[in-house]
Amino acid sequence: VMKCDIPVPGELMVSTVWVLQAYRQNETEIEPSAFVAYLDANKLTGGLLLDRVNQGDRFTPYGSESHTKKVGDFWTSEGLPARARKNWPLVRAGGEIIWIPGFRIANHVRVDDTTTKVIRLEMKKKTGSD
Repeated sequence: VMKCDIPVPGELMVSTVWVLQAYRQNETEIEPSAFVAYLDANKLTGGLLLDRVNQGDRFTPYGSESHTKKVGDFWTSEGLPARARKNWPLVRAGGEIIWIPGFRIANHVRVDDTTTKVIRLEMKKKTGSD
């Protein structure tokens, strides 16, 4: 995973196995899962960036109003092995982590009653790489 801009709409090869797809939608009916994130487009600052974790990175996981966690502590509580963390992809906007694929979005970018524009991100296995 190298730092690179995520085209919306568009797709990006994350690794030899994973593809990140990005779409815009006006539909606010959402079905999030570990590998599908719905973000309120109006709450995002700047473009979307694919990145990996930096020392001391923090984020506020969906469901915790104001409690920021170190990403390392979050992963420990979620059971992600240390060896997998260094190259795990993250999505940032305006320098902040807004989605950790396979886990959660950041609380402040969630879709809510005021949302009018949605960005849907999906991390998919490349076809034929099962």
